[in-house]
Amino acid sequence: MPRADFVIISHSKRFLLVRPRKVASSSVQWAFMPHLAAGDLVMGVNVDDLENPLPTQAQVGHYSKGWPRTIRVHSSLSRLVHVMGEDILSYKVITLARNPWDRAVSEFYDNYRNTDIKSHPLEVQRETFTRFVHKVSRLTFSRRLIDRLEGRNRACRMVQSELCNYKGRFRADHVIFYESLGHNIAEVGNALGIDLKLPTQKAKGEWRAPASRDWRSFYTDETRALIAQCCRVDIDLYGYQYDGDRLPNLQNV
Repeated sequence: MPRADFVIISHSKRFLLVRPRKVASSSVQWAFMPHLAAGDLVMGVNVDDLENPLPTQAQVGHYSKGWPRTIRVHSSLSRLVHVMGEDILSYKVITLARNPWDRAVSEFYDNYRNTDIKSHPLEVQRETFTRFVHKVSRLTFSRRLIDRLEGRNRACRMVQSELCNYKGRFRADHVIFYESLGHNIAEVGNALGIDLKLPTQKAKGEWRAPASRDWRSFYTDETRALIAQCCRVDIDLYGYQYDGDRLPNLQNV
């Protein structure tokens, strides 16, 4: 499959996909591709950069009404409404989520993907991860300002559910959880009246070091608490626990 990330707004099936980072959204997007029709929008991807065309009848390309009204791969629902208009709020909003502590480790390796971090001893990787957590768990004034201007930068924050907020309200109709991906995507397909199937191959390569599979080993009591504090909204909304033993679900919507 062509390597590409994009936003989907389907007028034919009346849904839109809001994509946090590091939640398997690249694989999920491909499950929708065979079901898109002419007039649907696949946005945030540069067609000229693709080695092969995307297998869809939908309109592919960038969509912008001038900065900052530009739709990016990880744009928030508020940004999509701002660009496309409030009519799309009548569509089903689909998003994804992942255990915040596990996701932080994936975000860490993705941020360091152009370095040799994986070749370092595990203890050095853990120390670097600790510094990373201290950085991402702080929300400075400048980052708040960037959040308002650029949808893509909001996606780099650790809080996932805020991407689906509109006027202070969480607006997702369906959440596909990383921990129950196959089951949830089948549920979404049933709700939309289509047969959704995940691709048999990963949409992207793996940036994480093999030793990071047990993400709990990366945490100290302090960093565990920092992620819990900055991701409290997600934890309360989805019912996530640090040990990851209980499957998440929507708690308070």
